[in-house]
Amino acid sequence: SREVGIAVNMKQSYLLMSKVFKAKKDYKGSLEMYEKYIMMNDSLKNDEMQKLTLKKEYEYENEKKEQENRLLSQQNQIQQLELSQKQYMLYALAIAFLLVILVSFFLIRQTRILNRQKTMKLEQRLLRSQMNPHFIFNSLTAIQSFVYKNDPKTSGKYLSSFARLVRAILENSRDEYITLSKEIQWLENYLNLQQLRFDHKFEYVINTDESLDVDSTLIPPMLSQPVIENALEHGMNTIDYKGLIEIDFTVENGNLMVKVKDNGVGISSAAIPVNEPEKEQHVSLATTIIKERLRLLNRRKFRKISFSIDDLKPSGTMVVFSIPLQNR
Repeated sequence: SREVGIAVNMKQSYLLMSKVFKAKKDYKGSLEMYEKYIMMNDSLKNDEMQKLTLKKEYEYENEKKEQENRLLSQQNQIQQLELSQKQYMLYALAIAFLLVILVSFFLIRQTRILNRQKTMKLEQRLLRSQMNPHFIFNSLTAIQSFVYKNDPKTSGKYLSSFARLVRAILENSRDEYITLSKEIQWLENYLNLQQLRFDHKFEYVINTDESLDVDSTLIPPMLSQPVIENALEHGMNTIDYKGLIEIDFTVENGNLMVKVKDNGVGISSAAIPVNEPEKEQHVSLATTIIKERLRLLNRRKFRKISFSIDDLKPSGTMVVFSIPLQNR
């Protein structure tokens, strides 16, 4: 057994030899063999314990590796789920972003269409207020009177002014800004015809600051027309003295100042007869048209156009437009 290296047989041999020596009453030899038996038995037990320990350690390591593998697998699954959720979130955000862009595009487009419609309506109302039937009829009647008086020169002059005025209104009503020279020319034609209509019961003066370049300075077209018409219709219709309309174009603090003054009865004293409510409506309409037009002109602009209306002493009215100075 020793040569072969079989420990179990060696253990059994030591036990058998111990019994043989004991039977021969060789107690010393028996004890020696028994001690070797015990040592071999302990060695075998230790070997078994080591093998068992190694086996347990091996099983533990295997189980540990399996747990780690399962944990890694679970972590991979969690990461894949999180990645899928992130992808879904990105898809959802992309879709939401596209929807917001589309909705914003349609809203902006709709707003632009509505603003364009409002602008067109306002332009039509402005055109109608400038081309009111009474003014056209009275101007043509006055021109006709000169024709009947065989005054072709005067009638031709005013007829030419009337034609230029109508053409300027039709052309400039679609433009947001025109040059100051065109505005002054339009005002002169308009006031000349109004003088003819009112039989020269008023005079007018147009003053321009020398520092202004009338050919490059820009101004909203016919902005002061409703003011002048109100001054003629309601400020001077009851006075018994020579009327005066003064229009000043000056520069103050980087703004083009347009001042329209008249020597009529003034706003607070301009009584509207009870039986003529349409006049009161016309005054209100002119102010509303100016406010609506300024609101449209001031859109998306940092510097705004403003206007004010004040009574003058001893009589009269002054309307001031403050327009940010700009050149073409």
